Amino acid sequence: MTLRLADEQPRDISAEIRGISSALLVVYAPVFIPQNRALQIGCGEQNIQACVVNASRASDGTYELGLRITQADERRREIRISTNLSAKLQIHGAPAPMPITIVDLSPSGLGLELHTPVPVGATVSVDLGPATVSGQIKHCAQRWEKYRAGMRVYEFTPKGSTRIGWANHSGADAEPLSVFLRSLKDLQANYEATLLSLIVSAAKKPAPE
Repeated sequence: MTLRLADEQPRDISAEIRGISSALLVVYAPVFIPQNRALQIGCGEQNIQACVVNASRASDGTYELGLRITQADERRREIRISTNLSAKLQIHGAPAPMPITIVDLSPSGLGLELHTPVPVGATVSVDLGPATVSGQIKHCAQRWEKYRAGMRVYEFTPKGSTRIGWANHSGADAEPLSVFLRSLKDLQANYEATLLSLIVSAAKKPAPE
């Protein structure tokens, strides 16, 4: 497993789970992490938010950390459709956007592939060319030599149009959506535009009670 610290320079720390004690997850890490420090636990593709409750040096020179889980991984539960869209991700407050690849789409968000990690909880926007989508990073984990992140999308703005809620499309939004899809066809393969149209159609359906 890994512990991810979201500093000015995010980094991953290898750690070993030793057990559960007094409702805390006990792990051994090679470096000291101070009390009350927030971090992210990564295990495979699962990510969990946690906080350091106590830390002490073990006899083997490592550090024993007691972690309290603060929030479980928040992932999209609906069907995702794979795609391969080049885009740019802008983190709120960052000086410049970074190139990314959108690897899947769903009615509630996007799956992103990045060269560097992004902080969980960060407010971000993705420039697709013909439109911009805005939302929040819900999880981020290393996968081979790159990083995979999940973005919850709250709205998208076709260029020259007003903002549209991602999961609240209505008949009045049909024209902006059509313009968006036509523009996407011009920039990407017809196959990718078709996938996005399927996502938009799924988002129009009312959520089950």
